[in-house]
Amino acid sequence: MSKNIRFPRVTDFFSNWWTVVFGLGYVLIVSAGAMIEQTPTLAIDECKNIVAMCEEINTEKTLGTKDKFNYAASKPTFNNYSSFTYEVLEWGAVATSSTQFAVLANETMNDPKGWVQAGFSFSQVPSGGDFSLVITEASILDTIAGCSSVWSCRTGRYVIINQDRWDGATTAWNDAGGSLRDYRHMVVNHELGHWLGHGHSQCSGAGNLAYVMQQQSIALGGCKTNPWPLLLEIQQL
Repeated sequence: MSKNIRFPRVTDFFSNWWTVVFGLGYVLIVSAGAMIEQTPTLAIDECKNIVAMCEEINTEKTLGTKDKFNYAASKPTFNNYSSFTYEVLEWGAVATSSTQFAVLANETMNDPKGWVQAGFSFSQVPSGGDFSLVITEASILDTIAGCSSVWSCRTGRYVIINQDRWDGATTAWNDAGGSLRDYRHMVVNHELGHWLGHGHSQCSGAGNLAYVMQQQSIALGGCKTNPWPLLLEIQQL
């Protein structure tokens, strides 16, 4: 004897509302688990690398150029080290002995009165290094954005000393009674200070020692010539 088969109606299914809720919840939980399983996890070191890359992108700028020079302008990352290396370069027709320049500049950078007070040391290497120390023919500086054949400058990794200034200082410095050796200390410390992240400073008052980051080559503003960074400048690093 055959029986009539009754199929459940849609209304019957939805009348048991709790089965719908349970079913949907189960589907959502399973789907979420699958998504989590497919998502790669980042190790702590990988996360740190991503942060570092973002910081580098945010801080790096590209200077415009007048000619062939194009350098990234960025502050160095000190991290947990304080020992910097540098190369010495010679650009153009330089009559000054680059060997003597290298020796004198190294004496300046590692003098106890200099930036080493912040715990830094500076060592010359044959090539590369953390930055480049350059002695250059003055006219070449006119081809570098932000620089001038009249002065020394810093751009990107390049700490650039104008040969004319190295050999004869400036009128403002000489008129104030500064010696040539002290000028050479000052100009290296000043441009290196830019590489370390310092901007320019103003004379703090007539009769005071100038900040080494003051533009003493141009004018003293009533301050006394000073080739070395002051304590405040050291502390600001």
